[in-house]
Parts: sequence; C-alpha cells; structure tokens
Amino acid sequence: MNDNKYIKEQLKLGIKTAEDVNVLDDIKKTYSDNPEIYKPKTELTQNNKTETDIARQKVKRKILALASSLAAIVLVVSLGVYFLVSLNANSLYEYQAGNGSVTDPYIIMTKEQLIYFRDKTNTVNSYSQNIYFALGSDINLENIEWIPIEGFKGGNFNGKGYKIYNFKITQNAIFDNPKAFGLFGNVYDATIENLGVSGFNINITEPSDLYEVYAGGLAAHVSGCTISNCYAIGNVSVISNGGSTFAGGLLGYIDDASISDCYAVVNVSATGEWSACFSGGLIAFVSNGTISNCYATGNVTAISSGNVCAGGLVGAYTESTLNNCYRFDEQIIDADGALPIEGPVFPQINTEGLECNLSDLNSPEFYTEILVWDSSIWDFTGLDFTGGKYPELINAGLLS
Repeated sequence: MNDNKYIKEQLKLGIKTAEDVNVLDDIKKTYSDNPEIYKPKTELTQNNKTETDIARQKVKRKILALASSLAAIVLVVSLGVYFLVSLNANSLYEYQAGNGSVTDPYIIMTKEQLIYFRDKTNTVNSYSQNIYFALGSDINLENIEWIPIEGFKGGNFNGKGYKIYNFKITQNAIFDNPKAFGLFGNVYDATIENLGVSGFNINITEPSDLYEVYAGGLAAHVSGCTISNCYAIGNVSVISNGGSTFAGGLLGYIDDASISDCYAVVNVSATGEWSACFSGGLIAFVSNGTISNCYATGNVTAISSGNVCAGGLVGAYTESTLNNCYRFDEQIIDADGALPIEGPVFPQINTEGLECNLSDLNSPEFYTEILVWDSSIWDFTGLDFTGGKYPELINAGLLS
C-alpha cells in the first residue's frame, strides 16, 4: 500500500496515535488481501456490470466509432465533390488548354468555352491583342441566340479545320454603332483561318435610326484583316429602316483586308426603307481589299427605295482586286432600287467574277487546278452540291 492511500485511510478512521497501530496493521493486511475494495468507485461499477451491460456498451462504442468514421468520410467526399464541381465548372468556362502563345494557343472545344472566349473579348479591352486561339473540335451551338464576338482585335483565330454550327441571330444588336451581326461582329487587324460556320440563320429587323448595319455568316465588319480557308453555309437576311445595310454570305463589309480560298453557300437578302443596300453572295462591300480564289453560290437580293447593289460574288467594291473568283451561273440576283448611286457609280447588279456551273462545283479538279486550293487543307470527297455535300476543311488538328 502506498503512503498516500495509507494516510487517507488513517484520516478516515481517525487514527492518529500509536495506540491504534494494531488497527492500521489490519488495514494494511486487508488491502493486501483484497485490493479491489480500495479501487476507485468507477472501476467497481464497471466490474459490477453484467455481461449484457458490458456487451451493450461495446456495441455503443462501435456505433459511435462507426458514426465518427462515416462523418469523416462524408466530410472528405463532400470536399472532394466540391473540388471536382469547382474544377469542372472552371473547365467549362475556361479554355481546354494552352497559354495563348503562337506555339501553344488557347484551345476551345465546347460551346461554353466559346462563350467564355466571346464574353472576355466583348468585355475586356484589347483582350485578344497578340493572342492565339484555336478550335480543338467542332462546336454545336445548339441553335442558341448568338451574341457576336465583338471587337476581336490583333489576335489569331485558327479553326484547325473544325466548324462552329447551328446558331441564330434574330435579336437587335447590343452595340450602338456600327451594328454588326455574325459569328464575329467587328474584327480589326486580326487573322481568321481554317474555320467553317454552318447551319446559321441571321435574320435581323432594325428599327429606324441612322446607324449602319453589317451582317455576314463568319464576320460582319472586317478591317485590316487576313481571312483564309474559311466557309459559310446558312442564311442572312437584314431589314433596316435607317442607315445603310451591308449583307454578305461570308462577310458583310471589308476594308483593307485580304480574303483567300473561301466560299459561301448562303442566300442573302438586304432590304432598306430609304437608305443604300449592298448585298453579295460572298461579301457585300469591298474597299481596298484583295479577294482571291473564292466563290459563292447563294441567291442574292437587295431592295430599297434608295440605292441598291447586288452581286453573286460581291455587291460592290472600290479600289480592290478580285483574282480568280467565281459565282454560280444559276444564282438568282435581284436588285430593286429607285435612286441612283451618289459618289462612286456602282452597278445595281454586279456581275464581277467568273461563272461556274454545277459540274464545276462537283469536280475536285475545279478546286485543285482552277482555284488552286490546297488538298492537304481541303477535302473534296463525294462532292454533291444538289445533295448538300460541299468541300470540307480537314480537321483532326493537322493544320499548323
């Protein structure tokens, strides 16, 4: 028996003199023979429990331990799910890969990533300046009401042979002046290449104001740009009750730009109340530009009580060059205007461009030998214009 317990027992029994030594000896002996008597009360209580009580307590302990483990698992899983959801959310709205450099462009592969690119370009000043972007797959816009990519400036957009398709623009422009409708709206000092747009419907009715209106399947208004190996398949229709209207199958208005190895299969219509209307199967109006190795096949209409110009290839052009470009000989061109053109004299129906027929359009040799398109970029397999099988860009990321 240790000294502490011995002293405590002395105090309990009131033993304070030598006369009580015999009693103390008895206590020591009792403790030695039966140590359980002097164990703490909690231990006696535990030992006095029945086997059932002990078993129940063990079950309770297991349940508590299991509950604690489950709580920890739920916490870990919840944090993991949160992380994964956050990660997936970021991947939806940011680029698939890349850093925007010429050797490692930002890669766009989904509708959400294209919208992210559009919104950044539309809201951040000079966002695209000296930045490189590329598609990594075809993108289906699922017939959404598309807001144009506005103010793409100084950048490079490489479709890598893929296409962006199935979109519409039927709402009024969100930009004041100029109003520009297309996959791209206004594009400045940029390069767009190896890109197709198809399955689109641009159908705009603008209220009466003095703003000019531009529309084109790929881009509406282009200045200081290079566009090559691109195509547009869809419909463009603009009714403007105010400023001049420029509607083209591929591009609306270009200035100081170079366009090559492109085509458009687009029915184009431009209607104005009193202002000038320019409508072209490929481009509505070309100023100080060069158009090479291109063609257009859609029907073209320009109607206004003011000035009108309609052309199978281009509506009108000034100080520009058209090299080796073709228009389909079965196009329907309609120009109906009452007033003469002021300033430069443009014909109401522009017949610029060489004529091509259905046999030409269905022949690979027309593209490789006459238009001199690169067969490593374009696929001419199974051409059937009547059946809607047109030249396609070769994708799979093979283009530089």
